[in-house]
Amino acid sequence: MKLVKRSNVLLIVVTLTLFFSCKKEDKPVEPVVDPGKPAETMPDDMLLRKAVTYDYYSSGPKRTLLTDTLIYNDHNQVVKIEHLAQSSTFVFTFSYNEDGTLSTVDWKMSRDAKDTAHYALKYTNGQLDSIVATKIFYDHSATTYFKKNSQGRAIMAANIIFIKPDTLGTAQFNFSWDPTGILEATHATVYDYGGIDYQCTMFPSRQSNPASIGLKRLPSAYLFVLAHRENGYMSYFGGRTSTHLFTSNLFTSANTIFNNGSMRFYSYDIKEKKEITNYIDYENRATFDENGMLKTYKYFENTLDLYGAEFFYEQKK
Repeated sequence: MKLVKRSNVLLIVVTLTLFFSCKKEDKPVEPVVDPGKPAETMPDDMLLRKAVTYDYYSSGPKRTLLTDTLIYNDHNQVVKIEHLAQSSTFVFTFSYNEDGTLSTVDWKMSRDAKDTAHYALKYTNGQLDSIVATKIFYDHSATTYFKKNSQGRAIMAANIIFIKPDTLGTAQFNFSWDPTGILEATHATVYDYGGIDYQCTMFPSRQSNPASIGLKRLPSAYLFVLAHRENGYMSYFGGRTSTHLFTSNLFTSANTIFNNGSMRFYSYDIKEKKEITNYIDYENRATFDENGMLKTYKYFENTLDLYGAEFFYEQKK
């Protein structure tokens, strides 16, 4: 048996070491991102000026859906939001009550004056009681009204849409609260929207989520826009995801709305007589900048990244 020279052994060891080192370096390492944390109080000298919304796909890169530009008055209230979609530009304008709550919201497509909407928000003791919408997409009209329990918490919100002279569709949101006032569940039902009935019940966790704190601190006008974006009529959930988080936040302002949780999503095709039921875990993630301001937000269903947004701020002048 031949003996292997010591020099050859050293050469083999060095070669193998280099080989495995190269193989290890070839594997990309995911960077660790420090999500930061929301500030205890919002910085007084910063304003949200722009937000960019993305769709995400498991097999591809993110794509820009909307770019929102926020315009403020001298009282640092958002009076106008312009958002550029992939093929259209939309404009929201806002007015406020003396206590700072939203009074009216007007919406229009800049390229087509016929596509407009006017929302009047009504309150009792500072709590939202109804939203009356008129001139929605060629003379549609809608009314959202609320029923509340003895503690003043919304237990039901119903939205009825009319296209004269026939009813186009209806939707109902039900909310359940525990004895201490914590929101336990939201249930949304949409009847015969395009030949399909939808139901979605969401159960937010009680565990505090930093994303919830960050989203709650967005301007009320922008939160209204995000609710509106879930559906053009603010009457059904759906769009790109099956949630109704921002719509429910508008109706209840519960602290747990944007916590992580689970949902049961059900749909019934009236024409085909087909039923689909899915059980989904959902998650809201956020990162924050050095000032504790919301920097990014992502929404996940069963670990699938479906929706994302980035937020950009400017110091007050």
